[in-house]
Amino acid sequence: MVRFHKKITEKFNPSMIKILEDFVDFFNDIKIDYWLGGGLLQCIINKRFGEIRKNWAEHDIDFHILAEDRQIIDRNIANLRSKGYQYEAFNNRILLNSKDGHRIELAILWPSHDPRILFFCAFGKKSVPHMKRKEIRKRSYHFDVPTEYFANDYLELEGLKIRIPNPEYIKFVYR
Repeated sequence: MVRFHKKITEKFNPSMIKILEDFVDFFNDIKIDYWLGGGLLQCIINKRFGEIRKNWAEHDIDFHILAEDRQIIDRNIANLRSKGYQYEAFNNRILLNSKDGHRIELAILWPSHDPRILFFCAFGKKSVPHMKRKEIRKRSYHFDVPTEYFANDYLELEGLKIRIPNPEYIKFVYR
């Protein structure tokens, strides 16, 4: 059941749309569940389109995938490599880089001891104000997210239908 559908009428950078198309097609072709996540989703849901257009060079694209689908992705990664994506696998995420240098992160949603919860780890930069210079420290974050946030919600962006977590996910993860 679709609880949320949003059609975005803004225009975006063609290279961003191409990357989104490549990954949505890839996920659909290999028949796995996925959800757009991270800062790009946050900007779209909160209608901060200017920030996306202005900072596209600095944005990455994050997707969530289920841990049980990891092997399917690994078996089919040649499909993305043939389009010029470089691939690095880690325990809790997969990183890919496009030909033009944009990073795509596949954050793995792991089952927890509670079947109502999935968890994932994210990596980010955090400004540490007590240091003399505003140094940036990379840090990992652990998120326990209700499974109900990962349903069949989607948005449409320039004709592309992209699965997203329920908008409550944004409030929950980015509180």
